[in-house]
Amino acid sequence: MAGEPFQVIYESNVQSLTITPFSQYQNKLLYQLEACLQQDIRQAIFDQMGPLGHIAFTPDEVSERVRHRTVPLSQLEANKGHRRRAIAELEKMSQMSIYVPVMKGKATTYNCFPRLFAVSFETQGKRLVAKLDFSTDLLYYLLNTSMGYHKLNLTELLSFKRNATRQMYRLYYGFFAHADLKQMKALRLGTLLSQQMEFPNCSYILKNVVQPAHEELRNAFYAGRSPFHFDYELAKPGGQEDTVSNDELASVQKTIVITIYTREDENPTGDRKLELDEYQARLRTTLRLLWGVEEKVAIDISQKVKFWMRDSLDALMAHKRWFAEKMRAKRTPIANEAGYIVKHIGKFFDEKLKMKQKMDSEGARKYPNDPTLPIL
Repeated sequence: MAGEPFQVIYESNVQSLTITPFSQYQNKLLYQLEACLQQDIRQAIFDQMGPLGHIAFTPDEVSERVRHRTVPLSQLEANKGHRRRAIAELEKMSQMSIYVPVMKGKATTYNCFPRLFAVSFETQGKRLVAKLDFSTDLLYYLLNTSMGYHKLNLTELLSFKRNATRQMYRLYYGFFAHADLKQMKALRLGTLLSQQMEFPNCSYILKNVVQPAHEELRNAFYAGRSPFHFDYELAKPGGQEDTVSNDELASVQKTIVITIYTREDENPTGDRKLELDEYQARLRTTLRLLWGVEEKVAIDISQKVKFWMRDSLDALMAHKRWFAEKMRAKRTPIANEAGYIVKHIGKFFDEKLKMKQKMDSEGARKYPNDPTLPIL
């Protein structure tokens, strides 16, 4: 029998990166199901991180290649008036294919499984229960911790109105919080947030998927209901120097750079402070050796970098390096590369700080009584 739901739940990072084409209500059932099956999820994490080194299945599970679990329907749908709907939606979910990510070298591919579970229902005593069957082949990949694992607040997750916001909340813990590069192809990000597989163009993904999640998480952050929020921009490794063309907005293969904001970013401590120190040191070296910037200027620039700026600044630096090399190849090199990069980084700082100040000011006006807001 599954345990009672937890407010704080554990997931493998694979779970947050899995494509489950469920509706908003079906995803709520999925999150409640995860809460009910925490004993299994936590045990799978413990088994893989401990001496055993892999997920343990019972002899019967190995023989049948199925794990059986029973969950009271009341734990998946607390509202008695919605139980009939929950049964119908769980049956629909049992007929939907899901796509589970697998790491092959540095690349991520997806394995298709015909369903997350098989389900039937019966009355046990006075309780109606869902009897769920999970393929062990699926669980081997779905609960795999090779990409890591995380925990999140189920109450916060369920407080969001949009599917895309809930998925971004999971992606923060399962990917962006620890990713070296906080960026993703528009098609993949759109798919993970919306659980849809096809989009007309990149502009559609930004307007209809990413932007609504951005707005809801930003409001939740300033209302004290989320530990983070995010902003986004298209990476510009090529094309026009300082603009994004219509062709690029049309391509679903464009890269979206994500900037994460948390309450600890302005004055990081511990590991976050070490990360920032290391980043600033690498930036100083890059400015001096690759761009010819004077030591004093490089130090001054690096000290202005905030924790949340890093990924956007990396994207800017990559684009400017591409442009400088392009100009050299045309035999029309930039006359003063040091001055060029210093100018554009200065512009970057001005724009990012103004944008951050605007968001904080709007948040403080909208939620004036939140004591956790930054002091402007």
